[in-house]
Amino acid sequence: MYCSKCGTYMSDADKFCPNCGTSIDGQPSPAVVTDPEPAHAPRKKLSKKALIGILAGAAAVVIAVVLILIFTLGGSNSPEGVLKKFFNAYANLDLQGMLDSSVPDEVLEYVLQDEGMSRSEFQRQLRNAQAEIDSYRKEYGEYYQLFRDITVVGSSALDRDDLEKLNAYYNRNFKTGKYYITEAREVSVRLNDGYGFETAEFVVFKVNGKWYVSLQDAPNVLDEII
Repeated sequence: MYCSKCGTYMSDADKFCPNCGTSIDGQPSPAVVTDPEPAHAPRKKLSKKALIGILAGAAAVVIAVVLILIFTLGGSNSPEGVLKKFFNAYANLDLQGMLDSSVPDEVLEYVLQDEGMSRSEFQRQLRNAQAEIDSYRKEYGEYYQLFRDITVVGSSALDRDDLEKLNAYYNRNFKTGKYYITEAREVSVRLNDGYGFETAEFVVFKVNGKWYVSLQDAPNVLDEII
C-alpha cells in the first residue's frame, strides 16, 4: 500500500509512513517526549577520603597559625609570654593587666584578709587607682610612659635552692605553703625605656597551670591599689 499523504510505498507491517511518519489511518505519528534536563546537575558527593584530606589540610593551617603566634608573641600563658604581658600592662599603666599576670588568686585572698578588705572594696580601690593614673597619663602624655619595648633574650629553669627560696618568700609573705610553687624559670629580657636599652632578669613561676611574674622582681601592683 501507499501513504495517503506523501504516496510513499509502505509494507503491510508498517504502521507509520517511513518517509513522513503518517499512520495508516492518516494521523501524524505522536511526538517523542523527552525528560527535561534538570536546571542544575546534581552535585557529586565528596568521598570520605577527600573530606578527611580537606579537614586535615584546614587543621594544619590552623595549627601553623597558632604556632606562629606562640613563637612570635610568646603566648600569654608561657614563661616568656607572661613577662611580656606584664610589661606591656606596665608600659600602659594597666593595673588590672599587671595584677592578672603577677598576683595568683591565693596571694590576693591572703592580702585582702590581712588588710580586712572585701573583694568589692578592693575592686573599688582598683578602679579609683586606675582613674588617678589615667588622669596623670592624660596630663603628662608620653612622659608618663614606662618601658616601651621588651624582648626575651633567654630563659632557664630555677635550680632547687632558688626554687626553695622563692617558695620561702611566698610562704613567709603570703602563707602560700612550703611547696606552693613547683616550677619556675628565670627569664632574661632586653627593655627599652624610651631612652635606651637595658638587660634584666625576672623570675616567673607556674601555679595551677598559669604563669605569673614573681613579686620579688616585678613592681608590686598591690602597693598601687591598697
